[in-house]
Amino acid sequence: MTQRCPDCASIKVSGGGNGKCSACHGGGKVGTIADDIAGGKRNCERCHGTGQCRTCGGTGVLAAVAPPKRPHADEDINPFDDKVAIRRVCPKCGALDWFEWKFLGRLTDPICGHSWYVGPGTYAVMQIRAAFAAGGKGAKYFTSGVSGEGAWIAKGMGWFMGVLLGLGIRLEFGLLMIPIQAFAGLFQAKRNVSDIVTRVFVLAATLAGLGTLTYQVQHASRPQFGTSQPVGFVPTPAPKVAPTSSAPINQATSTPPSGQPASFTLAVNALNGDFSGVLTVNGQTTAVDRDTIGQYALVSFNSVKDILWCKCPQGYIVSSSSSSTGNNVAVVGNDTDNIEINNALQLNNLTVTCTRAN
Repeated sequence: MTQRCPDCASIKVSGGGNGKCSACHGGGKVGTIADDIAGGKRNCERCHGTGQCRTCGGTGVLAAVAPPKRPHADEDINPFDDKVAIRRVCPKCGALDWFEWKFLGRLTDPICGHSWYVGPGTYAVMQIRAAFAAGGKGAKYFTSGVSGEGAWIAKGMGWFMGVLLGLGIRLEFGLLMIPIQAFAGLFQAKRNVSDIVTRVFVLAATLAGLGTLTYQVQHASRPQFGTSQPVGFVPTPAPKVAPTSSAPINQATSTPPSGQPASFTLAVNALNGDFSGVLTVNGQTTAVDRDTIGQYALVSFNSVKDILWCKCPQGYIVSSSSSSTGNNVAVVGNDTDNIEINNALQLNNLTVTCTRAN
């Protein structure tokens, strides 16, 4: 079997070389017109004046050289026992063979010497495979030497812990290396368009994910401020309303004592938010507790604002009030039938007198 000589001056129509020297084109002489005037052209240094191609001897063809044999090309499984390898086609010579896996998925053809990086998809699959392999090794380590009664429980726990630790550590490392490998592959020789597009997409997705994560972290740690008001802005005061109680005693309509006396006095003790009282009618006193005090006056307490609110029954107005604590501030309501006490938690013996309106 023969092949065309690559060193001939030209190619025949039949496909072989013309057998002539490529330096003198078969004439055997080289030189210029000045050499002819000076006495003649000199002999060609490549063919020594013969005019024939020295590579093929003037025949135009060479004996075909058999390509180097690849001992592992026909193997169905990894021929490297203790090494990671994949079966791929060399981008340079087009030969299918098993190539040893190097750092960042770099492969080298031992025959033609070409080196290249695998695609990001193949690299991601190999990283996931390596994570499961690490989980299997961890499981074997935790279950080695376990025997005896109840060994199946220990082996189950060992397999669970080994796989969990293997995946948790190795998989995170693999995911971190995917964008790094994609970036390194952009600088390899003989890149095709699809490989470049895939690597750029991986890098863009990684940057977008990191940007989103950074924004979420900064937004979560950023202090929240309320709506700002312009300088000199004075808000309109809200109308005074009776404070709502966080622990109302009785919201039913209160009634005056039997006989509807002209006036009665209710001494309310709200110290530490514990309501009790003493009802005085015509000189007769009756103790009232938290459940019955609301029968004679509506009493509520707002623990947030520390305000006690007391309202006389219908037809009665607040005629007088007194407190044994000077820090308490009493404000009579607009309807003159209720009273509001600040600093109620410090209050001891608030006396409210309800007088029947004429």
